[in-house]
Amino acid sequence: LILMVGPCEQSDKEIIAELQEQLAKKDSEFDDASNSFRTILGLKNKRIRELEDEIIRLKLAKQEDAKCGRESNEGDAEKHGKVRNRVK
Repeated sequence: LILMVGPCEQSDKEIIAELQEQLAKKDSEFDDASNSFRTILGLKNKRIRELEDEIIRLKLAKQEDAKCGRESNEGDAEKHGKVRNRVK
């Protein structure tokens, strides 16, 4: 912090008032930066949740496809008399 001192010295009250003004300005700048950071962080977290949900949906769809494919293949094998004993 740089205090501008004029031709005559500032009184303690003036110095305190100037420091309080500078502190209020820095507090405001910090609050603005904090709010921007929280906003960006919130958006990133939302995107992460969306991607996690998409991964879960894709895994479930893949499991369903594999299950349907297995059932379809088993059905084809039964039609052609090629049924194996299934182990579960």
